[in-house]
This record gives sequence, structure tokens and C-alpha cells, in this order.
Amino acid sequence: MTETQRFDDRVDTAPMLGFAGTCRLLGRSLAFLGKHRQLFCWKLLFALVGLLPALAFPWIYKIVVDQVILQQPFNTEQVPFPPFVMPLVNAVAGLSPAQIMLAVSAVYVVLLVFFGMRAEEQTADPPKGFDAATQAEQEMSKGASKTSGLWGLLEVLLTVRLSQRLANGLRTSLMGRLTRLPMTTLDDQRIGDSVYRVMYDAPMLPGICYKLTVDPVLSLTAGALSVYLMQYSYGGAAPELVWLAAALVPLTLLLTSPLSGLVRRVNQESRAAGAATTNAMEESIDNIGAVQPLGGMQKEAQRFQAKSAESFRRHRRTVLLDNLLLFISYASIVLALVYAFVLITDKVIAGVLTPGDYA
Repeated sequence: MTETQRFDDRVDTAPMLGFAGTCRLLGRSLAFLGKHRQLFCWKLLFALVGLLPALAFPWIYKIVVDQVILQQPFNTEQVPFPPFVMPLVNAVAGLSPAQIMLAVSAVYVVLLVFFGMRAEEQTADPPKGFDAATQAEQEMSKGASKTSGLWGLLEVLLTVRLSQRLANGLRTSLMGRLTRLPMTTLDDQRIGDSVYRVMYDAPMLPGICYKLTVDPVLSLTAGALSVYLMQYSYGGAAPELVWLAAALVPLTLLLTSPLSGLVRRVNQESRAAGAATTNAMEESIDNIGAVQPLGGMQKEAQRFQAKSAESFRRHRRTVLLDNLLLFISYASIVLALVYAFVLITDKVIAGVLTPGDYA
């Protein structure tokens, strides 16, 4: 029995996607961004600028540890500061530790107001349930930013507007095509499939577009800048740290890529099971005039309960798999941090690095 027959699905007739089919569907999703190019460019610009303050924060922390707490002079540093930090270093080089702390605190307050440094990510995430239907509906008004503060607030509002336009545009297009289909085609298909796809699959489009465009650009840009800064400052004193930082991304991809096919299959089965549940509900309501006189309500209720239980079971599998992927990703990062901690400790004992380099 195929997945289509198992879940009673009449719309998504080719659920077993390969790599080529997945790429074609992703390309079609990206085409919707072309209709909102201006909003998308602003979103990307806000996200890229939001990366820059986070790169400066570890060096501020290093100044606090080495020059304020340990009261070490700047000219004894074996690790050079990046060029964008040098104006601050030159400005506070001749000050006392207390004055350095005041100056650094002023810079930190400015970053806190505009970018919410070290605060949680700014999000507009409405409360939602645990089923795919309610989660999908709330995706339309969801926005997020890697920064907080005023900059993060503006990015969140921009993201919410872009998400709503993308999702509503897809819904409008789908409904327009459904209304133009021949009546014979509509009669052969199950209404529940169409309702489920338009109402609950369409809101997934913004998240797909962001994960295909914004997230990779941000990850690659942040990774490249971080490795460059590590090479600039630690390439001579601790080259192992540079190699460790550069290896994180390919290591994570190597561990998670083999699961891509399983992820596609599990999520597809979850969506198809949800469509089958909507089918059962629509059929029961459509035939209620005949079901009630014949005493079939109990049987229909049991059938819907079975479909709903299957849908929730499939959804729980997607949640479990997502958590597994997160665990693998974070496990590689934790292992790298443990190794870096040991390496930096050895370098600090040897006098090559300072305690501030733990940042």
C-alpha cells in the first residue's frame, strides 16, 4: 500500500520526494520572493547588520577581564585586537581600570539599547497548540530577529509583514486555481485535501523561504567573519582554535545530511495524515443527513478519532526527529567548546593567552 492510499490523499499524489524533486519545489517557493523583492531586501539588510555587534561583544568582555579586572596593559597582548575594535582600544589605552570600565559600560549600554546585546532573540511568536493545523495558522504572524533592542523590533515587524504577504499571496493563488478547476475534477477530489493544503500548508511558505535564503546567508556570513577574526587574532598564538572554528560547519553537515531523506519522509507523512483527518471530518459533515437517521454517528466519530490519533502520532514523530537533529548539532558544538576550553587553558598556563581569551 502506498502512502497516498494509506492516508487517503488525493492532492499530494507523489509524496516520495527525491533530491531533484525537492530542489524543484524549493525553487518554486523562492519564486514567490520575487513578488516582494523590496521587503525581502530590507529583511536581509536588517539581518546582516544585526550580526556585526555580536562579533564585537567578546572583545569587550576580553578588555573587562584583562585590562579592568587583571589590570594588564594593552601593549603586552600577544593576541592583536581586530581593526574595528582598535578605536575603542586607542581611546581607553591611557585610562585607569575604573575609567576603562566606565567607557566600556557606556559602549555596552549603547549596544544594549539598539541591538539588545546578550538579550534573548526578538520574536513575534503567537501562542499555538501542538497540532500541525494551529501551528501552521500562527506561522502567518510570526517574525524573528537574531537581535533585540530597537533594531530587532524593526526587523521583527518587517518580517511579520513579509510573512503575511507571502502566505496570503499563496493562499489567494491556490484558491483562484481551485475555483477555475472543472466541476468533474473537483468532484473526484476530496474537499478536505484542498482545505488542508490551502489553510495549513500555505503558511509554511515564509519559513521555507527564510530557511533557503536568509538563514544560509546569515550562517555563512557569520561563520566566515568569525573564522577571519579568529585567524587575524589567534592564527599565530593558537592556530588550533582557527581550525576548530572552521571545522564546525562541515562537521555538523556531515552528521545531519544523512538524515535529510528521513526528515522529508516523516514530515510528508505527517502532512498527509493531517489531510486525511480533514477528509474524514468533511465527509462526516457532508453526509450527516444520511448518517444520523441510519444511526452511524458513533461509527463516524470512531473513524474520525482514529484518523486524528494517527495524525497526532505522525506529528509526534516529526517533533522527535527535529529534537534529534538539534541534539546532534548542539552535541558537536559542545564537544568543540570543551576542546577549546582545554586548549585555551593550556595556552593560558603557558603564558601565550590571557584569561580574557576565554570569551
